[in-house]
Amino acid sequence: MCARFHPSQDLIVSASLDSTVRVWDISGLQGKPGGLCKKNVSPGMGGLGGIPDDSQHTRNPELFSPDDATVRHVLEGHDRGVNWAAFHPTLPLVISGSDDRQVKLWHRNDCKAWEVDTCHSHYNKDYIQGQHN
Repeated sequence: MCARFHPSQDLIVSASLDSTVRVWDISGLQGKPGGLCKKNVSPGMGGLGGIPDDSQHTRNPELFSPDDATVRHVLEGHDRGVNWAAFHPTLPLVISGSDDRQVKLWHRNDCKAWEVDTCHSHYNKDYIQGQHN
């Protein structure tokens, strides 16, 4: 599981144990009190959702409401929980890696998203994140 911000658009991509990847539109968060702090999160980064547990982050207990973020795309195609997903920095692409040992490349536009290619691997999570032993 992880969540990553798009480098230039108001989008988040999230990987989930329900075998899906979701692209979220977070443009509704602009102008909220406290502003929008873009920070990519993954398990093991410490704190709740990757935010360090300190008093600095308790100023605004209402981070966002259901109206602030909407699901733009649900990408289905993995057979097991998705561990990792990220946006390409300049192209309309998403890449994801799952416990099904598949790395998938997805193309997206404003209306829809679809699977472009699949790579099969024994160690896709390590391959994607670049952790080679």
